[in-house]
Amino acid sequence: MGMLAVAPIGLEPVVKHLFGNDPVKVVMLGGASLLVAALMTTRVNEVITAKRVSATAS
Repeated sequence: MGMLAVAPIGLEPVVKHLFGNDPVKVVMLGGASLLVAALMTTRVNEVITAKRVSATAS
């Protein structure tokens, strides 16, 4: 609960000064960040260990 109460207080100046007091731009930045994160996960190579191979084979 503590972070939920602090976030609006800490983010208000950021929204005012960086985004021209337009919260829609903040939401769009969040969506773009999630899209970039999703695309970056496609570049992760998963290492398959012997333990995991035997677990999926049975």
